[in-house]
Amino acid sequence: MKALSEPGAESDVTSEEALRRAEDFYDVANNLPTLCWIADPNGSIFWYNRRWYEYTGASPESQHGWGWTSVHDAHRLPDVLKRWKHSIATGEPFEMTFPLKGNDGIFRPFLTRVVPLRDPAGLVVRWLGTNVDISAQVAAETSLRESEALYRSALTAGRMGTWQTDLVSKTRLWTQEGMALFGLNLADGRGHVGGDDDEYWSALHPDDRHLMHKFHELADKQDSFTSEYRVVWPDGSILWLRGHGQVVARTPDGKAHRMVSIVADVTKRKATEDHIQFLMHELSHRSKNLLTVIQSIARRTARTVATMEEFESRFGRRLQGLAASHDVLVLNSWQGAPLAHLMRKHLEPFVDVQSSRLELSGPDIVVSAEAAQAIGLAIHELTTNAIKYGALSVPTGKVKVSWAFDGDEDAPRQLLLNWIEQGGPPVVPPSHKGFGHVVFEDMIERSLNGKVAVEFAASGLSWRVSIPAANLKSDDQKTAPAPGRN
Repeated sequence: MKALSEPGAESDVTSEEALRRAEDFYDVANNLPTLCWIADPNGSIFWYNRRWYEYTGASPESQHGWGWTSVHDAHRLPDVLKRWKHSIATGEPFEMTFPLKGNDGIFRPFLTRVVPLRDPAGLVVRWLGTNVDISAQVAAETSLRESEALYRSALTAGRMGTWQTDLVSKTRLWTQEGMALFGLNLADGRGHVGGDDDEYWSALHPDDRHLMHKFHELADKQDSFTSEYRVVWPDGSILWLRGHGQVVARTPDGKAHRMVSIVADVTKRKATEDHIQFLMHELSHRSKNLLTVIQSIARRTARTVATMEEFESRFGRRLQGLAASHDVLVLNSWQGAPLAHLMRKHLEPFVDVQSSRLELSGPDIVVSAEAAQAIGLAIHELTTNAIKYGALSVPTGKVKVSWAFDGDEDAPRQLLLNWIEQGGPPVVPPSHKGFGHVVFEDMIERSLNGKVAVEFAASGLSWRVSIPAANLKSDDQKTAPAPGRN
């Protein structure tokens, strides 16, 4: 064992005193919970404390000089040697974290610090090193990182963000998630409270900026509060946010000092609420319109029947026809009805839409809800008439239903709808207008601003309608056979 004493102190103390001091040092070092060691100026270690041998399980002979490399991770050792040799060459202190193998074969992280001991001339005469086991610290840091990652993942998945506000220093500290929701990009997430540089105020929708002053007033009076407001992104997008503010520190006079805020993106929820409100208004409006239509059907049906039984029969069938149109509209969320689907829905109860007795053709278009009800009632009455008196009353009869856009580019576009009966009994013009005639002529013209031409030719009834394109939801001119029969 080499004696250890302060460089240059030999002239002031006897050799016996120096030896005693060295023994005292070694005694203290041997009882330290950390790993300690001493190296000569060239980095060759000539002494380790007891804790080093207890931890590594190595023998003194195996560790002498540069034998310590045997307990290092082979993957990290080159970097350790490079930096240790740099310190030896320059005399600079050494600090690094790397794993050391214990007597159980497990590598654990150690924080290693080495300082030079110099003589009066400034030359390094020894190196004093310590290795501190930081396994618990590393485990805690890893757990903290994992917890923060989980927290941030939860914020991102939930479309949430947070920030801190210091109302005394007039600063904000944003998380990445918070900045993302406000459309911000701040260096280090640091913002400013108040004035023209207030990024929070600038991001608020102009109609909601007055709320910021109210938030600060609430924070002075109560520890927490909730709110909903809009923010505008740089690209003009508008988001609805629901936020919660929590005061975490107050000034001596009770005013809010620091706050933590969290917000969630509720744009979809707001859109859903608006849609529900819209649907409620639409439901009320359509219910009133539907009642008006039903009343009209009831009155006109009553004028054309002689008995209550006949009224119930005809009125019930007409309500079923109206319901068929509504079924198609419901499938499309009342945003319109595909004309081909509407036709099939009204014809299916009376005739096989795949049979040779029925031909459907026309472009793939969607008519408005109002047009669907009017056209549906007309098709129902035409079909009922064809079953009783027209082409569908005999096996050889046939009905052709077609629709197309007119080809006149100089005038507003019109949808041309045709119902042509063939092969039925000879047609006899009616002596008066019944309810069916009123529906497929007068109602179409009045409700859709259309033009109707009805011809009771001997070869079969023909019904031709011209409807303004304003009654369509889609006026795609691409012709496609309607589902059914070509």
